[in-house]
Amino acid sequence: MLIFDRNMIFRINEEDKKNVLMFLAEKLEKKGYVKHSYINAILKRESKYPTGIQAGKLGVAIPHTDAEHVIKNGITVGILEKPVQFQRIDNPDVAINVNFIIMLALKQAHGQIDVLQNITNFIVQEKVIQNILNDNNLDHVYNIISKNL
Repeated sequence: MLIFDRNMIFRINEEDKKNVLMFLAEKLEKKGYVKHSYINAILKRESKYPTGIQAGKLGVAIPHTDAEHVIKNGITVGILEKPVQFQRIDNPDVAINVNFIIMLALKQAHGQIDVLQNITNFIVQEKVIQNILNDNNLDHVYNIISKNL
């Protein structure tokens, strides 16, 4: 079961990908979802296997790493005030501007496929993602994400 806590949604005003990833990973660690090793593992994995996805006009990233760094299933969401460049998952030579990040902490490796499929089905709803980016009320954002995941 994937745990999504309302307090794990953040508006982030940062232009550096590494800092954004570290910020979200640290939030997962502070809430007890991941081990301290998760932070370096997420950075290392993103450099080898990028997670940027062009979803229509929007850029989304779904960073995740190996289950050995996870204590319990959860996600954190970053809504970026300024786009941050991520390499594309399907073409790492191409960078895209990302405004929306769903960082995953999954304890069972075999569960990643189902969760990633649900998230993919969610992020291709360009209008829904755009509404999230424009909504300053994080309770609304939580409700939209919860309903769609």
